[in-house]
Amino acid sequence: MSNIGKSQANTLLFNEVKKTIGSKMAYAAIEGNILTAAKGEQKKTFLLTSSVSGEGKTFTTLVMTQSLASSSNAKVLLIEGNVHKPQLAQAFELNRKGMGMYEYFSAECEPKDAIVETGHQNIFLMPLSDNNKPNIDRCFHRDLFEKQLNKLKESDFDYILLDGSAVIGFSDTLAVAKFFDSVILVIECEKTKWEVVQLASEKLSMVKAEKLGTILNKRSYPIPKKFYS
Repeated sequence: MSNIGKSQANTLLFNEVKKTIGSKMAYAAIEGNILTAAKGEQKKTFLLTSSVSGEGKTFTTLVMTQSLASSSNAKVLLIEGNVHKPQLAQAFELNRKGMGMYEYFSAECEPKDAIVETGHQNIFLMPLSDNNKPNIDRCFHRDLFEKQLNKLKESDFDYILLDGSAVIGFSDTLAVAKFFDSVILVIECEKTKWEVVQLASEKLSMVKAEKLGTILNKRSYPIPKKFYS
């Protein structure tokens, strides 16, 4: 789908996302490729995942969120779906206490009770919650998850993005992947082996996930020696 620039290690604050990418053209390119790959179909819900942990998936999710919210002035809901290593609340510097993703997808609250404003125009967040002992199996229960996701699709959000766990090593992403309009696989350039990516892709196919494409993350653009003075 699209390449994004090499990000700095541990850079998660949302304001740093815009500084690191550097150019509005990068945002527009990602958005344009998403809409082109969708081939005119109505795509509203996106699951972002990776083959394994540590490929820059959360950073990429933030870039995509910024792209859609700013370039097309769309109202975007970002959902924290990585229950094993949540980072989105930290990225937005939120220290909120209350209900969130756990409760909503367990059908214990309404969307308004789980969604917060981020302070950035058109961007809203559903964090995990402050529940220290959630029933993870319940919030990723297939039938219940599909019902709750469809309820969000009927809301006034233009796009809904879920930052999910990696495919390999965790079961929750695969359990619900097929309920999203599109699944995007984030790959770390020059690190993730093609055999690993192939395995992840096969796992997504086995659960009948609608794969939209891939984003190649942390790609560097070395200057050829002939251009050095």
